[in-house]
Amino acid sequence: MTFSYTPFASDKDRVRFHMQDVDASAAVFSDEEIAAAITEFESWQAGTVQLISAVLMRLTAAGDFTADWLKVDNAEARKMYAALLAAKKAEFGLEDVTAGAIYDIDAVSVTRSDNPIPGTEES
Repeated sequence: MTFSYTPFASDKDRVRFHMQDVDASAAVFSDEEIAAAITEFESWQAGTVQLISAVLMRLTAAGDFTADWLKVDNAEARKMYAALLAAKKAEFGLEDVTAGAIYDIDAVSVTRSDNPIPGTEES
């Protein structure tokens, strides 16, 4: 996994800044994943929104669990990323963009949307 970050040096770095994915030791996405999202969604802003959505999907899929003394509860992280998603959509003027999944943060469920982002429809 390649990681690089130079503040605002490129669109990839803008995505990293807005997601605060700036620590190489705890990277969420590789440079290649970010570059692919920018290309696929045609702008670094839309790529940022989609990558935040991907983090929400990962957290939802991972679920919560308890084993002996260890408890992993992703609810707060899901709430934080849902708030970040809403904030970045508003900041970038992408409020009308919908992801391919709808997140019910309290019920931790994922369902397909009837209104996917253009270009993400299943064949």
